[in-house]
Amino acid sequence: MEKVEAFLALYQKLDEYLRHNAGQARDVPFGKRLDALAQKHPVLRQNAAKLKDYGDLRNAIIHHRDPSGGLIAEPTERALQEFERIVQAILSPQKLIPQFQKSDIHLFFPQDPLVTALLSIATKNSPKVLR
Repeated sequence: MEKVEAFLALYQKLDEYLRHNAGQARDVPFGKRLDALAQKHPVLRQNAAKLKDYGDLRNAIIHHRDPSGGLIAEPTERALQEFERIVQAILSPQKLIPQFQKSDIHLFFPQDPLVTALLSIATKNSPKVLR
């Protein structure tokens, strides 16, 4: 039951994000909100089919029961981990900085000898000099 609760909590976070960012009415289905935002959001676009499958899983958990009232579906550990990874990538995307930040930038000035810039390029394996 822990996996089901964790899955539903993740689904709720994602659904709230979609609802907030799609600017659509509350009664618009999950799949339609997903399609609307997938055009603009690369993580949603890349994972749209999987997310729709997870939406189907959520509906099976919430709306369908076996004759004794038990769940007819439950996420596997692997599915839960994958869903969590996707939801986190959507809700907390990687920032461009520091991932693409260049920390080793050396400035050269017109009065610096050319050999200084060339030695820097050769030793740091950096082919670019900007003016």
